[in-house]
Order: sequence, then C-alpha cells, then structure tokens
Amino acid sequence: VVGANADVITDFSRAQGDRIDLSQIDANRAATGDQAFAFIGTGLYTGVAGQLRYAVDGGVTTIAGDVDGDRVSDFHIRLTGTITLTAGDFAL
Repeated sequence: VVGANADVITDFSRAQGDRIDLSQIDANRAATGDQAFAFIGTGLYTGVAGQLRYAVDGGVTTIAGDVDGDRVSDFHIRLTGTITLTAGDFAL
C-alpha cells in the first residue's frame, strides 16, 4: 500500500536525462555509515536491508525501498505513467 504522503514525480523522462537521486539516503539504518541501495527491479524483497524495487499498476509506477530488511517498504515514490525502470535511472 502506497502511503498518502508518498513523493510524486509527474514528468520523469529518461530521454531528457532524468535520474532519481537517492544517494543521500542511508539504505541500511542498522549499519554504520551511509550505504547505497541495491536495485532489484520488480523482484520481491529478500530480507536484506537496502533493497530498492518498483512496481507498475494502473498507469502509475511506484518505487519502494526497504531500509531495515523486514520485507516491508519503508518509503514510496510514485511516478506518473507506466515506466520500466533500470538501475541507471537512479543515483544510488
């Protein structure tokens, strides 16, 4: 379930060079320092902290991240439109 407070990007365009910068977010709050996310595409969380995934439903693409390894999304970002994301779309 995507929270009502999810950030929304309405005009993401790979063709225009857009990237989603998550590099300043610590992907694993249990580890010392600042860890980068691991992009897992549309795969399911495996219980490892720091996984970033996406899903498409009803013309909306939702990015989600698990920062504690409990297999539950800790944040969401919604993109308007059906977008097939790759690791290159992010600064992790």
